[in-house]
Amino acid sequence: MSSISGHPFGESRHATPTPTFQAGERVSVPPDGPTSPAFIIVDPRFPERADPKPFTRTYKNIKQHQKQTYTVWRENGAQALAAAIRAKRIGPRVDGAQPGDLYEINYGESPALWAMHSDEWCSISISDQHPVLGQYVLHYRLDGTGPSWVLRETLQKYERKSGGK
Repeated sequence: MSSISGHPFGESRHATPTPTFQAGERVSVPPDGPTSPAFIIVDPRFPERADPKPFTRTYKNIKQHQKQTYTVWRENGAQALAAAIRAKRIGPRVDGAQPGDLYEINYGESPALWAMHSDEWCSISISDQHPVLGQYVLHYRLDGTGPSWVLRETLQKYERKSGGK
């Protein structure tokens, strides 16, 4: 499984950046939870990029015997990279992520977000549907918690409490 897509012109079918790396160097990163097969890909074009930190989260309201987790990869992007991020020349640097894993680059503006679909990272927005578990949608908390998958009903409840914002 690769985060580098074989779509024409180096673009994914979802208009997500498909970075091309001259050196296919990979660095193993143990997550903060169960062992993960994911690897961080070194991007020689932007050596100032910080390594993303993995955080394991649990899907809420799944029966205890079916407890499932996903990983949120959070990268603190340098402000100098903001233009490249907005132009979609910079994307996730994790290979081997699982469907439903999330990747966030926070660079001082609205964070850039991606979700792993079956075999590629795709740009995602707040309230977009989970790529596999259709009852879940993307939520983003500004308190530092960042992105997470919540049940659609839960997001609607949050929106009612905040006045639809």
